[in-house]
Amino acid sequence: MKKILLFSLVFTLSGCQTFNASPQTNASCVLINTAETKAEQFSCYQKVAEQGNMEAQYNLGAMYFDGKGAEQNFTLANEWYQKSAAQGNVKAQASLGYMYAAGKGVPQNYVLAQQWFQKAAEQNDIQAQHNLGFMYEKGMGIPKDYALAKKWYQKAAEQGNGESKSSLENMYANGFIKR
Repeated sequence: MKKILLFSLVFTLSGCQTFNASPQTNASCVLINTAETKAEQFSCYQKVAEQGNMEAQYNLGAMYFDGKGAEQNFTLANEWYQKSAAQGNVKAQASLGYMYAAGKGVPQNYVLAQQWFQKAAEQNDIQAQHNLGFMYEKGMGIPKDYALAKKWYQKAAEQGNGESKSSLENMYANGFIKR
């Protein structure tokens, strides 16, 4: 139970990317960031997402996830993240990792979480690298592997992730890894 709570806390604090319009998405969808325009943004992103634009699909998923511009719906967030991730969107892949790890809109599944985090981490997503290191360190749905935890924590730490730096120091201090 303690492991699950700790894992949930880390993923809650470092989870899905929140809505952030990408410049690659249809520029006409990028409106002033106010409550009044969220519904307009949602409508615009939905049109562009339905045409297959992976950035719009990701942004639509994020709006469903956050409940901004649409009623919060983790199942629909997952569906749009899946479409975007299938086209290679790293943010969508990391977001799916979080959703499976936390059981948001899908049954909790650490194996799928690890697979999605792995895809994003291999493309240098800092938070996915940290989360993957955490999964290996704690053995969350996968065997504990301190060498792999160190590898992923180091990659994230080298990009400035403070949580990963702390995790590495704790692993050194507890004798799980050597310098």
